[in-house]
Amino acid sequence: MLLRPASLVTLCASLALALGAGCSSSSAQPNATDAGGAGASEAGSAPCQPQPGGPTATHSPCVSEVSGTVRDLSGAPLAGADLTLCGVVCFGGATDPSGAFRIRVNSALPEGGYVVFAHGRPDHTGLFVRLPAGSAGAVALPRPIELARLSAGDAALPSDGGPAATVREGPVSLSVQAGTEWELAFEDLVAEAAGRRLRYAKVPLDKAPPFAKGAALVYGLAPFQAKPSKPVALTLDETGGLPAGAAVELVVMSDDILTNDNKGGLPRVAAKGRVSADGRRIETDPGEGLDVLTWVAVRPAAR
Repeated sequence: MLLRPASLVTLCASLALALGAGCSSSSAQPNATDAGGAGASEAGSAPCQPQPGGPTATHSPCVSEVSGTVRDLSGAPLAGADLTLCGVVCFGGATDPSGAFRIRVNSALPEGGYVVFAHGRPDHTGLFVRLPAGSAGAVALPRPIELARLSAGDAALPSDGGPAATVREGPVSLSVQAGTEWELAFEDLVAEAAGRRLRYAKVPLDKAPPFAKGAALVYGLAPFQAKPSKPVALTLDETGGLPAGAAVELVVMSDDILTNDNKGGLPRVAAKGRVSADGRRIETDPGEGLDVLTWVAVRPAAR
């Protein structure tokens, strides 16, 4: 079992939740001038720190804080949910009893380089929410972050390097190749057996994250951000109304969040598949499979 590099940032961000600080691999100079000029942040007297990771040609306005709310799909607030604002570094926060959160930043952030990561563990899906274009100053997310509750999950991912196996939870089946190893996020790694449970949440299309535009089916998967060393074939025991034999694309929510060119929350075609001949299920094509468990959306294949 491997610890994902991203998980080290998650661990650092977990410490930031308690300390109110950001995590960085490079130290910022407290009096340096950022891309938008030196001075105090718009939300208070704290000076705006220079862009983490060093200057780039990308426009980097000062973001003093990011705020919003987290709730479940029924609209109930989720208290005590951890959140991180992540790019080349992460800043941490958590929700209060009303589901509201506020992440202190006071740093110049590159346009498009940061996303809010709502950590849904242990009971809900994780979710990446991109900062709105033109974010600067005190940024309030325009919509609540909605997390779906995961199934109980009785089956677990097979042991690393073991024989070929099929893991099933409800309508979701993963066919794991022999010798596959898994990179797990820190939270799942320390949870031991519980952190390897395969779980899912089927999300109504009107509640689906933006990456799933045009999809017929949308599922959140766990262990969130688990990454197999070999592609994992997926079978879903439903079709979302797509006709028998129809070609489909399986689109995942990207979890690439640790660079200035941040792709977190964006769609990425991970595999091709097809509705079975009897019209009862969706299967990845031979040789195709998922390379990460985040969210997966099934949509008709582009022509």
